[in-house]
Amino acid sequence: MVFFFAITGLINTITALILGSLVFLSSKPKKQVKISFWFVSVSVIWWSFSYFLWLSSSDVNNAMFWVRMLSIGSVLIPVSFLHWIYTLFEIQDKKILKLCYLFTFFILLFSYSTFFIKGVRPIAGFDYWPIPGMVYNLYLFVGYFGILGFGLFKLLQLYKKSSSVQRLQLKYLIAGVIVGCGGGATNFFLWYGVNVLPYGNVLVSAYPILFTYAIVKHRLMNIRLVITRSFLFSILVLLVSGFFTAAVLVTRLFFDTTSISTLIFINVIVGIIIVLTLAPIRNLLAKATDHFFFKNQIDHQAVAQRLSNLVSTNLDRDELLIKMARELRDELKVKKADILYYYHQPRGCGIYYSQKTKEKGTYDPAIRKHLLNEYHNLTKFFTKYSNIHVREEEERRLDEGNDGVYQRWVAKIVNELEGRGVALVVPVISRRHEKAFILIGDKYSGDVFDNQDVNLFELIKTQLASALDKSKLYAEAQDFNAQLKKKINDATKELRQANARLRELDKAKTLFLSVASHQLRTPLSGIKGFLSMVLEKDFGTVPPQINTVLAEVYANTNRLIRLVNTFLNVSRIEAGRLSIMKREEDLVLMSKKIIDELQFVAKDKKLELRLETNKDVILAEIDADKIEDVLINLVDNAIKYTVAGQVVLRLIDHGAIVRAEVVDTGQGLEAKEIKLLFNKFVRGTRSFAVHTDGSGLGLYIAKRLVDLHGGKIGVDSPGIGKGCMFWIELPKK
Repeated sequence: MVFFFAITGLINTITALILGSLVFLSSKPKKQVKISFWFVSVSVIWWSFSYFLWLSSSDVNNAMFWVRMLSIGSVLIPVSFLHWIYTLFEIQDKKILKLCYLFTFFILLFSYSTFFIKGVRPIAGFDYWPIPGMVYNLYLFVGYFGILGFGLFKLLQLYKKSSSVQRLQLKYLIAGVIVGCGGGATNFFLWYGVNVLPYGNVLVSAYPILFTYAIVKHRLMNIRLVITRSFLFSILVLLVSGFFTAAVLVTRLFFDTTSISTLIFINVIVGIIIVLTLAPIRNLLAKATDHFFFKNQIDHQAVAQRLSNLVSTNLDRDELLIKMARELRDELKVKKADILYYYHQPRGCGIYYSQKTKEKGTYDPAIRKHLLNEYHNLTKFFTKYSNIHVREEEERRLDEGNDGVYQRWVAKIVNELEGRGVALVVPVISRRHEKAFILIGDKYSGDVFDNQDVNLFELIKTQLASALDKSKLYAEAQDFNAQLKKKINDATKELRQANARLRELDKAKTLFLSVASHQLRTPLSGIKGFLSMVLEKDFGTVPPQINTVLAEVYANTNRLIRLVNTFLNVSRIEAGRLSIMKREEDLVLMSKKIIDELQFVAKDKKLELRLETNKDVILAEIDADKIEDVLINLVDNAIKYTVAGQVVLRLIDHGAIVRAEVVDTGQGLEAKEIKLLFNKFVRGTRSFAVHTDGSGLGLYIAKRLVDLHGGKIGVDSPGIGKGCMFWIELPKK
C-alpha cells in the first residue's frame, strides 16, 4: 500500500516536470508567465519527488529529512500559484501577493524547527507519518487554504467577467486547481490523526492534465502546437518501444537467441518493419490529433485561392475592400476584420473603414477628420514599419526590455491595438503610394496567429497592393470617362440645340422658297406667254435683230422658270407635300417637245441634239409634268457640260419598263463623283470650269421624282473626257 502512494508522488513529479518544461521552453507565452509557471511546476516537483522519497525511506532520520523537504515544496505551492495567476491575467494590484510572499518567507524560517514539524509516527500502515507543529497549523489554514482559496476566488471573479474563449480556459483552470489541490489536501487527515488514507493524492496529476487540455483545446498560454506535437512524439516513442519489446519477447519464445546471426537477422527485419510503418503511423496519428486538437483549423490554401479570385475579379476599390473584409472575417473566424484605407483627393487625404455592416465605407469630411486624428499613431507607425505585426509578438518584445525608439513606439501601439481589439495588422503600401491597413481581431477559437496565418497575409498584402494600384488606375479611367461623358453630353446638348435651331431655319427657308417660288412662277409664266406670242408673230412682224434677242430672252425665261420649279419642288419635297398624279402619256411625244424646246440652246453651242427611239409611240402611266422636268433637267445638263459633239435622248421600250437615256460627249465623271451626284447641292468637280451657274439640286429632285414613280435613275461614265450616260427606268404601269 505504501508503495502505491509513493508511486503517486512519482507520477505527480513526472507530469509536473513535463508540463512545466514544455511551457518554459516554448517561445509563445510572455517571459513573466513562463517563469511564474515554472515556479509553480518546481514547487509541485519538489513536493511530489520528496513525497516519493519520504514514503520510500527505511529509517527515521531519512524519513524526517524528506518530510521537511516536501513541506518546503508544499509551502511554496500556494504563493507560486497565486503569483502565476497574477502574471497570466495581468492583475495590477499586487499588495496581497506581496503579503502572501512575506507570510511564506515567515513560514519557511520555521521549516527545520519542531514548531513546524514535531516528528514522525506510525499510523494507518505508514511507518513515518509527520506530526504537525504550531506553525504548521498556521500555514495549513492561512497558507494552503487561505492563499489557494484567494487564488481560486480571483479565478472565479475573472470567470464572471471573461469572454467566451477565456471563460472556457478558466473553467478547466479552476477545475484543475480544485481537483489537484483537493486531492493533495487528502494528505492532511492523517497529520491530525483522522484515519482517512490519502487516495486523493493521485488526483494531483489532474492539474497538469486539465491545464494541458486548456492549453491544447482553448489556447491557454498559446503553446498548443508544442503540446500537441510533443503528445504525438510521445505516442510514437511508446509505439516503437512497445513494438520493439514485443519483437524481442516473440524472438525469445520462437527462435534461438544464442545465435548472433539469428539475432542480427531478426533485428534487421524489425528495423525494416519500423522504418516502413513509421511514416504511415505518424501521418495517421497526426490526422487524429489534428482532428481532435485542431478541429476548426483553417485551410489556408483554400482561403488564399478564394481571396486571389476576389482580388482578380474586382476592379472597383470600395467593392473589393468591403468584400475582402467580409471574406477575412468569415474565413478566419475572427471577431473583426476591418480595412482602414487612405485615398488621395484634391484637398488632401481621405480615409474610410471597410466594414461588413456598411454598404459603402466612405465617410463625410467631418468623420474623415475624426478618423485621421483617431488613427494617427497607428497609421504613422505602420507606414514606417510596414511589415506584418502580430500584437502578441510585439508584447513579447516589450517584455524583453529593450528601451529603444522602436520599443517606445511599440509600447504605445500595443496598448492601442489591445484597446481596439486588434490582434494583427497588415500594412499595405503599393507602388503608387496607395495605403491600406488590414486590422484583424482575435480569433473566436482563442488561437494566436501562427506562421501559416502570417504567410497567408503576406500573400494577401502583395495581391492587395497590386489590386489597389489597378483599382486606382480603374478609378482614374472611370473619372476620365465620366468627365469625357459629361463633355460629350454637353457638346451633344449644344449640338441638339443648334440642330433644333437649324431645323427651324430650314423650315423657314423651305417656307420662303415655297412662297417665293409661287410668287415668281406666275409673272414668269406671263412673260413666257407674251414672248411666245411675239415670236409667233401674233402681234405682227418683228425685225430680225429684235427677234434674235427675244428668242434669247425666251430661252432664259424657260431656264428661270425651270429654276423656280426646282426650288418649288425642293420645298415641297422637304415639306413632305410632293405628290404625283399618274395618267397614260406618250413619252415619245413628250421627248420631241423637249428636243424642240432645247434645240435653240444646243445650236447656240453648235451641238447636235437629237431624239432616238425604237417605237413611234411609247405609252406609260406617269405624272407628265414631273417626268418632263426630269428629262429636261438631264438634257439641259448634258448640253451645259458638253463643249463639242452631240447630245442624244434615247427612248427604249423594254415591255414592262421604259428606259430613257441621255448620252453626251462631254467631260465625263470619276467613279467617286458618281456616288454623291444625286445628293443635294452636289455638282461634278469640273462642272464649274464649264458652267458656273447651277444650284446642285436638279439631279436630287430628279431622283426623288423617279423614286415616287417606282423607277430607277443612274449614270454611267467611261471616265474623264469620255462623256456620260444618264438614264432612268420607269414602269409602264
